[in-house]
Amino acid sequence: MAAFGGAMGLPERVDARNLRLRPFRLTDVPQLVPLIGDRRVSRWLPRAPHPYTDADGRAWVEWSSRQRQAGEALELLAERRGDGTVIGGAGLRLDADGRTGAELGYWVGLPHQRFGYGRDMAQGMLSAAFDRLGLSVVWAEVDPANHPSQRLVTALGFEPSPSSVSASAAHGSAAEGDGADRFVMTAARWRSLQGERA
Repeated sequence: MAAFGGAMGLPERVDARNLRLRPFRLTDVPQLVPLIGDRRVSRWLPRAPHPYTDADGRAWVEWSSRQRQAGEALELLAERRGDGTVIGGAGLRLDADGRTGAELGYWVGLPHQRFGYGRDMAQGMLSAAFDRLGLSVVWAEVDPANHPSQRLVTALGFEPSPSSVSASAAHGSAAEGDGADRFVMTAARWRSLQGERA
């Protein structure tokens, strides 16, 4: 897999409007596990086991650190500015073909949903992808039944892609064999949208 240029090429943190995103630490596990371990959250995350244990949390922190050091992924914990409350997480995983694009992933703990934090996380990560890492495309894969996430990527300006991916049978989708919808944002579209919002 190609890399972002090792950890030196990745930002140490990403600032969003109401959040600060930073690398996961082992000390985050006690706050992380109950949030991502809630089935109403983890059901939308094809890579998250359920039930989610402290051992899973520690393994995630260690994996994300190795991926960061290798320059293959930027996985960050989102904490609220001011009081440092853990809200969720967001990440960029580099595509296998080169340093041109990444998959965006994000999740918000149930007590923190519907406050705009998902939008904050996604916008911060898109800014990092295009403005700091120089990527040309970012995509998100969203379960068709995850209506809030579908609305979020659409509101951000992602465009539907004709390709889809297989949904994880373990996490279920509307019906056996359903796939995730893929949404795409190009660097040119991101910059155009930022100009319109300025």
